[in-house]
Amino acid sequence: MINEIGSIESKNIEIKKFKVQGLDLIVTKPDGSIEVIKNGLSEIILGNMSLSTEQGTILSQDEILSSITLNVGADAVYIKEQFTSDTVEFADSQNMSNNNEEGVNEQKVFGDKLAELNQQNQKLEQTLHMLSSEKAEQEALLSSSLTKLTEVKKQLNQKSEKQNQDTSNDISFSSPSVSTTTQGNSSSSSSSSQPANNSPITPLIVKPKIQAFIRGELSEESGKKSDNISNTSTPTFIGIVSPDSQAHLSINGVKYPIKADKDGNWSLKMIHPLKDDLYEYTLMASNGVDKPVTVSGKFTVDTRLDSLFVCLDEHSDSGILGDKLTNNKLPTFSGKTEAGSRVTLTIAGQTLQTITDTQGIWRISVEKPLVDGEAIYQVTATDVAGNSKTLTESVQIKTTLLPTTLQLNGRADFLTHQTTPTLSGHSEAHA
Repeated sequence: MINEIGSIESKNIEIKKFKVQGLDLIVTKPDGSIEVIKNGLSEIILGNMSLSTEQGTILSQDEILSSITLNVGADAVYIKEQFTSDTVEFADSQNMSNNNEEGVNEQKVFGDKLAELNQQNQKLEQTLHMLSSEKAEQEALLSSSLTKLTEVKKQLNQKSEKQNQDTSNDISFSSPSVSTTTQGNSSSSSSSSQPANNSPITPLIVKPKIQAFIRGELSEESGKKSDNISNTSTPTFIGIVSPDSQAHLSINGVKYPIKADKDGNWSLKMIHPLKDDLYEYTLMASNGVDKPVTVSGKFTVDTRLDSLFVCLDEHSDSGILGDKLTNNKLPTFSGKTEAGSRVTLTIAGQTLQTITDTQGIWRISVEKPLVDGEAIYQVTATDVAGNSKTLTESVQIKTTLLPTTLQLNGRADFLTHQTTPTLSGHSEAHA
């Protein structure tokens, strides 16, 4: 059974072991009974109460304070709730006596500092209650007070190391990264609470390292999207990389450093012109912690359309092959260029298109009849990279024959006494 004591009747309490919980003391007496002494830690510091072992050895303030640990979590609100210690049991009276003698000179210093923290804690409780709706300022005040407690605990550990204190209850303490200056005068834990005058400080935020990654592609989309073909000799790559990473693009053994913005977006234009060809590239990113990440790919540089040939199709060329003359009012044109290219024929107000086959061969037939005479036409080929080439040609459409005259020996009446007459006349040239 645990008894709770609100007021202290005896200034010296004989104990077998004790534990600090907040500003209270939980003591186990020699008879095995357990008592909770409210504000017992404050009474010890102010000199209103002391603890002694079964052998009559009085415990020093330094021995009690050095057993305290500070539990600071994400949900911590009040400083006093963070004072805890393991249960301290006494078996060696001689060791306790030596520790008591070594810590006597430091009692008043530590007592003043902890009493000051008591006062600051009271102020913080009141301030946090008043500013419950202002989260940012509340966190700043809490950080300031926690730092003060850290400084006191660091001093305790340093003193303890100097005194070569060899007890199982000696603890190590790691200081939080936030620091400030301790202010205020010593007072009892029952002092009236006032808002803290400490200026809020911004806690140091350590950004976690992000696992390295990188992506990239050509920014010039010529032809189909993501076809990895560029029709410029100095293509531009774009992509995204993990922030704070070092990255580069490698082509033909040349490394191009990548500089990204705060969000990791990057753009890199080649400074050395590339010849028309197929290339391999490598993207690399490293954050200095993890293994570098690499991404490889291929792209093609195609800056020109090499060839384009056009003529009347052989089935439409009714005259001598290649004479650009036809008696077909709906002629067919054919030719050859790069495989997969788009071919556009423009003639007599008509615009007709087709795609070349795997050999680059194409054919287009006129859809509306052409009139007799010369027709000027254009053929434009555009390859998959977006390069184009245009040829302008002409064709002669002739579907009728001019009138033809005929005479017999120069006579129009076709009468003759000759057995081998001669016929003559006039017609189109080359008919």
